[in-house]
Amino acid sequence: EATYRLETVTARAKGHEAAAAHGETEGQEDIRTDEFTPASLQPETGGYEWGSVVHDVLAAASEGTHGDTLARYARDLLVENGRPVDATGAPTELEAVLALVESVRGSDIWARAMASSERHSEIPFAVSRDGASGRPEVLEGVIDLVFKDADHWVVADYKTDSGDDPGFVERLGQYRAQVDLYAECWEQLTGEDVGERVLVFTAQGRTEPW
Repeated sequence: EATYRLETVTARAKGHEAAAAHGETEGQEDIRTDEFTPASLQPETGGYEWGSVVHDVLAAASEGTHGDTLARYARDLLVENGRPVDATGAPTELEAVLALVESVRGSDIWARAMASSERHSEIPFAVSRDGASGRPEVLEGVIDLVFKDADHWVVADYKTDSGDDPGFVERLGQYRAQVDLYAECWEQLTGEDVGERVLVFTAQGRTEPW
């Protein structure tokens, strides 16, 4: 008999429990957005592998990697993740991912994170919580970016969606539920308040804070 239940934040956010708790997309039209200049180059297709590359390169950039070193890192990640290459074996999306990083660097949320007294990128966690079945549950995940801003924390999550497909509105509700769960877990881990939650849509050139 299982003594605990293991679940990821992403799976929980996609589930019925999170959808009911957060009302899915109700009220989404009233969300405040902040814009930044999107990258002019975009890959023809996205997908999990592209998103993974973007997250890892942004994490490296937030830790101070730049220039040729960042370009080599991005090139290696594109190859490792099976992204398209040309006849010489060079990844065709290298310029696109570097342009995307530069666009995110121009956002307000990036400037605030870089100026913060403490920040963490791609930070994994696991927290134990009381489960509905009476046995403990362990909720685990990886927070893309969390930083200290004055007397509270800011939790940010990168999304690479173009936003022009029919399923985006439904996913938006799941994304918000996901970041809310990240914030709850971070408060449990640190004992400190999360005062702001932010979705960063890297391809769309905008953020949604709440």
